[in-house]
Amino acid sequence: KGLANVASRSEAQAQQVINAGGVAAIIHSMEVHEGEKDIQVNALKGLANVANGPDAQKQQVISAGGLAAIIHSMKMQEDEKDIQVQALRGLGNVASGSEAQKQDLVNAGGVAA
Repeated sequence: KGLANVASRSEAQAQQVINAGGVAAIIHSMEVHEGEKDIQVNALKGLANVANGPDAQKQQVISAGGLAAIIHSMKMQEDEKDIQVQALRGLGNVASGSEAQKQDLVNAGGVAA
């Protein structure tokens, strides 16, 4: 929850999360706690908040494997509304990026998700 909150405050704070290795930590937490709804929701919020910044921040989420983590979470907990909402926020934020980032989203299966 903490990283999601920090990343939501400003682009500068989202960059601090990135610089501190927060994106990788969020994704690792998602992998380790795959079945934990609250952890997934907060992790998805964190990725969505970072991806809400400029294209360089979106790219950090993409490069760290964030798209795959988001899509996996969506598929693992299809009936969990909160997970779906936060996952869609993250995918939507990436979709507002560059043409290359939009293509990364398509290639990762984000449109089908």
